[in-house]
Amino acid sequence: FFLWLVVMDENLLSSASDTLVDHAVDEVMEEVMEEIDEMQWRSVKEFADPSGFNVPADSSVARERVKTNLPYYCYNYLAIGGVFVALSLIFRPWLITVVGAYFSTIF
Repeated sequence: FFLWLVVMDENLLSSASDTLVDHAVDEVMEEVMEEIDEMQWRSVKEFADPSGFNVPADSSVARERVKTNLPYYCYNYLAIGGVFVALSLIFRPWLITVVGAYFSTIF
């Protein structure tokens, strides 16, 4: 009887922790989706404006710019990355096999 009670308690704890994990994942995904909804495409003129480029005074200024610019220009950076990936796969078709093999080991 005692063993059965211990097994039942472990099952209850396991299902409770699974529920907590599911709830935490749902909250994180909700926050990510809200942030994605707030992001938008920035114009190429704004993104590539030469007057906006200058050397930061020190590393703290550089870090602050990165923290500001990455979320602000996120879609622009993703588009540039996507173009590079597409061109790489077009001009080096064997990469499709390598990338496919890599992702098949992950998933």
